[in-house]
This record gives sequence, structure tokens and C-alpha cells, in this order.
Amino acid sequence: MSGNVRERPPARTDAGVWAPFRSLLGAQAASALLGLVFWVTVARLVPAHGVGVATAAISTQTLLGLFCSLGLGTFLVAELPAQGAARQRTLLLRSLLVSAAVAVVAAGVVVAAVGASGIGGALGEALSDPARAAAFVAGSVAAVWVAVLDEAVLGLRRSGVQVTRNLVASLLRFPLAGLLLLAGSRDALALQVCWVLPLLVSVAVAWRVLRLPTAGEGPSLRADISRLHAPALHHYRLNLAIAACTQLVPVAAALTLETRENAAFAIAWLLATFAFLPPYLLAVSLFAHGAGEGPAALRVTMRQTIVVALGLSLVICAGAWTLGRPVLSIFGGGYADTSYVVLALLVPAGAWMVVKDHLVALWRSEKRFHLATRLASVALMLELAGAAGGGVLDGARGLAVGWLAAMVLEALLLAPVARRLVRPVGPPRDEHDERGRATGTLVVGVLLAVAGLVVGALLVTAILRAVDSDEGDEPVAASGATTLRLCRPTADRPGPLVDLGVTTSTGIASSPHLRPLLVDRLVTSAAGAGADVVSATLSWSSLQPPATGAVDFR
Repeated sequence: MSGNVRERPPARTDAGVWAPFRSLLGAQAASALLGLVFWVTVARLVPAHGVGVATAAISTQTLLGLFCSLGLGTFLVAELPAQGAARQRTLLLRSLLVSAAVAVVAAGVVVAAVGASGIGGALGEALSDPARAAAFVAGSVAAVWVAVLDEAVLGLRRSGVQVTRNLVASLLRFPLAGLLLLAGSRDALALQVCWVLPLLVSVAVAWRVLRLPTAGEGPSLRADISRLHAPALHHYRLNLAIAACTQLVPVAAALTLETRENAAFAIAWLLATFAFLPPYLLAVSLFAHGAGEGPAALRVTMRQTIVVALGLSLVICAGAWTLGRPVLSIFGGGYADTSYVVLALLVPAGAWMVVKDHLVALWRSEKRFHLATRLASVALMLELAGAAGGGVLDGARGLAVGWLAAMVLEALLLAPVARRLVRPVGPPRDEHDERGRATGTLVVGVLLAVAGLVVGALLVTAILRAVDSDEGDEPVAASGATTLRLCRPTADRPGPLVDLGVTTSTGIASSPHLRPLLVDRLVTSAAGAGADVVSATLSWSSLQPPATGAVDFR
């Protein structure tokens, strides 16, 4: 009888660190490319109002997925390799169950809060009726399941499943959107369905592909939660400290930059985060490899991956400097000029991020969560201080310089700690001793950082202003063989060939005026080009004399 039983072939598992890296990179590339094609297509077929409402709901769902995952995905990467197949199934199912319950509660709170407060805007409209609210809750569950499952497959050494799941979700959106559009559904709810339903289907397909055996007897759900919640929360806190930078630096930009500069920074930051992604994925693959093989094997492999990641970062940096302008021109001609300098200043930070990501992978493997979380939190505050200070002093370029300066300072302060990445393999050092040294170094460094960042930002501002004044000799318009230039006055050329002016009004109600520092810079450039007249426009209501008396110009 045994000869008639068809056994399933064994699933193909990852070997080493490069297989999961290829899978992660392929999954992200496929998802990004197909997602871009989907949204470009939708933007041409669906009214902009519907697109804005749907994207507000989807962005909020993705953020809830990050916060409601509770670190379970990263925890499973470390925990699953040591478990049998049946136990792996139990842990993964229970992680999906717990994260889904948290997502439902969190999404319900958001729906109730938006409804009770009467918040308008795109998010308020996205949750304005029961059907849309239900789609939002379902999307939040789908987002947290994707976050947990995509990491869990690394612990199972089945990273190819993530590629399959991403392709299913991305490709299914096109026929589903076509069917809804043919049926006449072109509102925000239809777009939410096109986004959420493929995610849920892709999770089901990934679970089917995994083919984990049915679980037998084991600890109860309550026993698992009691025993495993602490290590999961260790990963969760570290995840939030690391992810907070990419989430909060754009917030710092929104708070310190005027509207147009914020738009330029946002586009540059979007491209920079894509540039930082491949080296980060290599560090994630390194941690997955170490979870299965142990810290000693991770440290041996790390000597290869850090060289590759640094080389990859430098290649990406050179590519951004070379191809940045043509790529930015896709977003519009203005971005090629305004965002390019910001992008060029941001991408060199990728080299230090490679070192940080490898340090985090090592500390995770050695279970040094307190050390890693403390240093990541202090580094986050340092980076936010540098970004905000630079933004106040010199706009988008100053923000990029301030953030990069904070990165350089981190590298200098943590150089003694980072030497562990190239130290010969040996017994790990005492965590308490190393934590004290690293924290003490950072405390001293933060005290010096305030003065250093201020002085550095002032120097950078002076340099940028000098560059701006030199740009006064560049051509600004051309007609046939005649070129008009903003020229400094000379003996034979008493003034500029064109009228110069500085307009402080933006025409935007939320930020009606340019920042004073930017106005000063524009006035200085105009004066350097030969402008020597100051004029002011005042409304008659301000100058109108009273019924009795003369006009008082004081």
C-alpha cells in the first residue's frame, strides 16, 4: 500500500544568506514596479477625488500594519528555525490570530475616533459609511498579516514564498480593477477593494504554498502568550526605534519647510529610501541566516555581507548622483532642479546605515535588545535634531545637511562599537559593560552635537548663500542669439538687463509667506545682480485716513 501513496516532494528551502536576499529584493522590486503601473493606470481611469480618498485609507492601513504587528514577524524569524514543522505551524497561526485581533481593535478605534470627532478630509470620507469602514478594517488585517507572514517565511527558510505572495497580490489587482471599472464602479470603495482583496488572497495562497503539517499537542494559546510575549516585545521596540526615522524625518520636514520646499524634499526622500532598501534587505537576510545557524556563523558571514552592502551602497550613491536629474524629471521639470541637490546630500548616508543595520542584526542574534534599542533611540533623537535644525536654518538643503551631519557624528561616536563587525570571532563581551561604554560615548557626543550641528549648519548656510550669489551670473532666459543674464553692475554695464523682483507671497492659504531666511537669500541674490530699488505694496484700507484728520505714514 505504501507504494501507492504519493508523497509530496520536500519544499525547497534557503541555503546561506544570498538566497533570501535575492528573494527579498525580487519581491520588493516586483511589488514596487507593478504597484507603480497599477496606480498610474488607476489615476488615468478614476477621478482624482476617488484616488485621494482611497490612498488615504490605504496609507493608514499600512501604518496600522506596522504598529499592530507587535514585532511578531521578526520574533518568528528568530524562533521558527529551532522548532519542528508542526510547532512552526502553531506559532505562525497564533501570531496571525493575535495580530489580526489587535488590528481589528486598532482599526475600530480609528473608525470610531474619526466618526466621533467629525474629522473631514480624505480619511474622514474614506470612513464615512459602513461599507468603507468595513473595507478599512479588512485592509488593516490584511496589512498586518502581510507584515507578519513576509518575515515569518524567512524563519522557515522559504523566502521564495514572499515572491509568490507579492506577485499574486500585484497581478490580481489588474483584472479585479478591470471588472469593477466595467461594472461602473469608479469610487474610492472600489479602489479599496482592488487593494485589500488581492492582499487577503495572496496570504491564503502563501499559506497553501507553505504546506505546513497539521499541529499536534502542544502548549495552549494562553501559555504561548505568557511565555513568548516578552521576546516579541523586545523585537517590537527595536523595530519601532529603527522604523521611526523614515517616518519622522518627513514629519520634521513638514514642520520646518515651506510648502514648495517640502514637496522637493518629499520627492528626494522617496527616491533616497528606495536607494537605502537593497543594503537593508541584505542585513535582514543576514539576521535570518544567523537565526538558523547561530551568532558565530552570522559573524563569519557578516564579513562578506558588509563589504557587499557597502559596495552596493556606493554604487547606488554614484547612480543617484549621475542619474538623479533624469529620474527626477519624471515628476516634473522643476523637481530635477529643486530635489536633485537634496537627493545628492541624502544618499551618502546609506554607507553608515549599512553599518547600523549590520550592528542591529548582530545584536538581535545575540539577544542584546536593550543595548540595540537604547542606541537606536538616541541615534533617532540625534538625527531628528540635525534634520530639524538644518531645516530651520536653510530649508530643504539644510535639512538634508543636518541629517547627514548627524549620521557622520553617529559614525564617529560609535566607531569603537562598530569595530565588532570586523573583530575576529570570539566570545561575546559582557552586555552591561558594552552598553555602558556605548551609552556613555553617546551622552558625551550628544552634548557636543548641539554646538557642532549649529556651527556646521551656519557654515553650510554661508557656503550655500555664496553659491547662490555666484549663480547670479547664470543665464535665465534665451531668445535666438540673445541671452539674458542676471549680471552684477560694472562700469560699462550699469545695471541688469532685466527687471528683478522678490515676491514673498506664496499664494497658498496654509503658508501665505516665504520664510524670512529664504526672503533674505533671494534679496541678497537680487542685490548682487544689480537691483537697488526697494518698493512696497500696501492696501488702501491700511492707509485710508480717518473721517477727520490727515494720513499718518509713521
